[in-house]
Amino acid sequence: MLKAAVRNGDRTTTRGMVIAFSSTIIDGGTQIALCGDGATCGNCNGVHRILGTGQGMFEETRPVVLEGDLVLCPCGNNRAIAGKNPGIFIEAGRALPNVEDVSAASTVNAVRSASGRYDEQVHALVVGATLEGYPFVIETPDGQLVAGRAEAGGTLPRIETGASSGFYTVHWGDEALARCEGT
Repeated sequence: MLKAAVRNGDRTTTRGMVIAFSSTIIDGGTQIALCGDGATCGNCNGVHRILGTGQGMFEETRPVVLEGDLVLCPCGNNRAIAGKNPGIFIEAGRALPNVEDVSAASTVNAVRSASGRYDEQVHALVVGATLEGYPFVIETPDGQLVAGRAEAGGTLPRIETGASSGFYTVHWGDEALARCEGT
C-alpha cells in the first residue's frame, strides 16, 4: 500500500500541526518531515517528536514521516496526516500473520524461512511492565531502519531482510528517538 509523505505545515489527527525544517527533501515547494521532527497536539501542550516510519526514503539515516505516523505526545492519540496534493509516496510494509515469541534482547538472531527470506518479528516481554507505545528502531545489517512504537503485548513489526543473514539490532526508548534524529 502506498502512503503519502507528510510535509511541514500538514495537520495531525488531534488538530495539531507538523513542524519540519530539518529536511532538504522538498515536495511541492515544502520540506517533508523526517523522524524526530516535531508536531503540536490539540490535546497536549508543546511540540513533540514524530516517529517517522518511511522505509525506502531517508535523509542521513532518518526515515521520512508517512501518513499515520505517531506523534510522541503524552495523549498517545496524535498521528500525522498528509496534506492536500502530496507528491511523494512510499510503499508501506505489509503486516504478516504468525508471531514468534522471543525475549526482549537488544539483538535478535534472524532465522531463515522456508522461502529463503529472513522474516522475523520480535515480541518483547518485560515482567511487571507494559511496553505498549514504547518507541523502538530496528536496524538490519544492510542498514534498513524500521521505527515505531510497540503494540499491545510488546509486538514489533515483522522484518523482511531479504538475503541478509545474521543479527539485527533493536534500539529502545531514548536511544530509538536519538537514532531517528541521526545522533
